[in-house]
Amino acid sequence: MGDIILFHNLNNLTDTISVKVIALLRYPSFSDFFKDINYKLCGTANNLEEKLDRVHTFYPVEQEKNMGY
Repeated sequence: MGDIILFHNLNNLTDTISVKVIALLRYPSFSDFFKDINYKLCGTANNLEEKLDRVHTFYPVEQEKNMGY
């Protein structure tokens, strides 16, 4: 905790925001995570299934099962 993360707007890389990590939440799966945190707050998607499909392109289901998030 206390780390600083710099996010870039992918449509304009000079547009940035930095945030300080104040907590770390762990969940057994992204589905469980999105039950707690509205998936609409974490990027775009038309529905939860679409959001999970997008997340799994970066974090495959097998990796999620082995590590949790």
